[in-house]
Amino acid sequence: MGGQGVLPLNPLTTVARITARVLRSSGVGAVYEDMLDFKGDEIYTTHVPRAYHGRPFGELLLASSESSVIGLIRDGEVVPVPDFDTIVDETDVVIAISPDDSSLKLDRQPLGFTRQETQHRVPAGVESTLVVGWSRLAAAICLDNESHVLSGSHVCVLVDPNLHDASRVHMDAPLQRQDVEVISGNPIHSGTIEQVLASRRFDHVLVLAERDRLSYQEADARALLALLNIRRWYDSQPASLRRPNLVAELLDVNDEIIGEIARPDDFIVSERLVSLALAQLSENPQIYPVLRRLLDADGVQVQLLGWEDVPLKGASGFGDVVSACRSVGAIAIGVQTGIGEGGDVSRAKVVINPNKASQLDLGPRDRAVVLVRT
Repeated sequence: MGGQGVLPLNPLTTVARITARVLRSSGVGAVYEDMLDFKGDEIYTTHVPRAYHGRPFGELLLASSESSVIGLIRDGEVVPVPDFDTIVDETDVVIAISPDDSSLKLDRQPLGFTRQETQHRVPAGVESTLVVGWSRLAAAICLDNESHVLSGSHVCVLVDPNLHDASRVHMDAPLQRQDVEVISGNPIHSGTIEQVLASRRFDHVLVLAERDRLSYQEADARALLALLNIRRWYDSQPASLRRPNLVAELLDVNDEIIGEIARPDDFIVSERLVSLALAQLSENPQIYPVLRRLLDADGVQVQLLGWEDVPLKGASGFGDVVSACRSVGAIAIGVQTGIGEGGDVSRAKVVINPNKASQLDLGPRDRAVVLVRT
């Protein structure tokens, strides 16, 4: 994996793929940021110790006290979330999330495991998405979603006719599984937003900054107004109405703005994600193939699995969580705790890569942060 030279990290593709994943699963944005931010744990590699030669990959998931194994490099190919029955040999390289490279030690003895037949897979469904605004980023996100939804899914695009030719939407995003409806209107006009939101139930809402047409300041101001109008409408609806995953793009992000407008269950998209990824790669260019595979449209996804998905009852430590998730074919890399009634995440906390021996007091609403194959 050495000698990577110039690493072709495409900013648009990187942001689009992370955004598409966050749009499909509320709460995972914090996981991606934690994995890319130097303040949290990072991705490292190490060789397989002799004790694990000839043993199934599934046993490696509990092999390290301080690190979370997530995949292998075999014959130069990155394999995230390999089949748990894959037999590991001395030529394989282990990929793991770890506090630092010195902490990545496979220090625990192999323990056999029996995998259950039930395997968790990311379900594809018929979904409805509202896109407010349009840009190359929007087209890339819609195209990325194609492999994760069923035919008959719907994308409603609200575009300002003063900024866009509505016919461009179909040309920019030739979708097969998602029917595209384009509505012309002013996204910052509350009446327009309310009419669109009332027209159908949306699973996901994406608010875009008009980066191609306006200054950063004006584009962000319009995106914030649209975001606030959307929130206001949903806040006025009965509590029984399911709120969609809400993702907004801002171009000029600073902590003060985020603190004023962001809610815990929102995710603010910006090119800060690319900056974090580039910083990681400059420090450790060997992880480029790993990041690329983790962001592939047909690779793996970060998911938050609850008690209805994984047998978490009785789990007293993170090692127990790893074992429970392993039994359904998922790799646990952390936990989300502190979720309130009705899915309230205002006090929720995501912890990536706890020590296997760390004690956890998981409530019935808490969830495991996992990697699963798509």
